[in-house]
Amino acid sequence: MPRPLVDVDSAPASAFCLTDALSPSTSPWHTHRRHQLLYAASGALHLEVAEAQ
Repeated sequence: MPRPLVDVDSAPASAFCLTDALSPSTSPWHTHRRHQLLYAASGALHLEVAEAQ
């Protein structure tokens, strides 16, 4: 899996937008100190968290 372009936890801005075109993939569980809004502009996004999918 490629490294992210931005480390969301260390970005100096209080809020920012990041867009990316990703190939289908699975990543290991991870966390961030900041909240994130994720969406799929096309295709599908399947997100799992500790209590839900």
